[in-house]
Amino acid sequence: MEKIGLVQSHGSLAWIEGNEHLITVDTGSDVAAGEPYKGSTLQALDQSVAGIGKPVASIFLTHHHWDHTANLPLLLERWPQAEVIAHEASPVAEVTRRIAADETLDLSGVMIEVLTTPGHSEPGDDLSFWLPSERFLFCGDLAQPQGPSYALSTGPSPVPFFHHGTAYLQSLERLMAFNINAMRTGHGDLLGPEQARQWLRVTYTTVNRMGGLAIEAVEKYPDKSADWLCEWVYDRIADERHFKFRAAEARKKAMTYPESGLSDYELFDKPGLLYWVEQAMS
Repeated sequence: MEKIGLVQSHGSLAWIEGNEHLITVDTGSDVAAGEPYKGSTLQALDQSVAGIGKPVASIFLTHHHWDHTANLPLLLERWPQAEVIAHEASPVAEVTRRIAADETLDLSGVMIEVLTTPGHSEPGDDLSFWLPSERFLFCGDLAQPQGPSYALSTGPSPVPFFHHGTAYLQSLERLMAFNINAMRTGHGDLLGPEQARQWLRVTYTTVNRMGGLAIEAVEKYPDKSADWLCEWVYDRIADERHFKFRAAEARKKAMTYPESGLSDYELFDKPGLLYWVEQAMS
């Protein structure tokens, strides 16, 4: 378990200690996915609640994706009166408070700035949370550098997963303007100020470069299909970021979720590529 100021976390679940209550950010997915309770994010939260003696009263969702919301029913079994706060576009049925624009909330004595930061998810329901007293940023899945620098991609893919490129760049610009002391991503990465800025900056550079290459591809190959152009941009990004050729090709065939009938490239990489290619073709 990690702790910085008012924020504690374990795996992909984090919680903020207020005067009387706890506020969680996302819910984790481990127990819902069939992993053991022992050692889980849920057990860590239960132990914290028991040790601090404060219940969970608010549950923030950065966005609706399954890996961020799967444990929600388990949290609501424990704290059925907890409000579930998400973007107004969230398809999560259990949401009780929907955020349409930026808001500042006072929850159990903790001031939390709720920021609408669309781009990553398809319905645009991405939220980020800023604790000004801690200079602590919860960025959800906005920071996806896929490596330490643009010149070196060491992640599972050379490109971030997103659906709306222009909105994504604007959201990243907003977050980069904050004077961050610590940042937590939606997948449990806890970053200091320099690394937080680097992750946001590299993500921005990669997404922006994808847009520029899409324009270049459409100008060079006006008769090619959108699918072909997406793959051309992907291959160029992989080459520029020194992402191994075999790994890039394998991603086009790998099927982490075979029930979808789509490769990892089609599920996670192509949506952002297609956004820029369609923009360039229009």
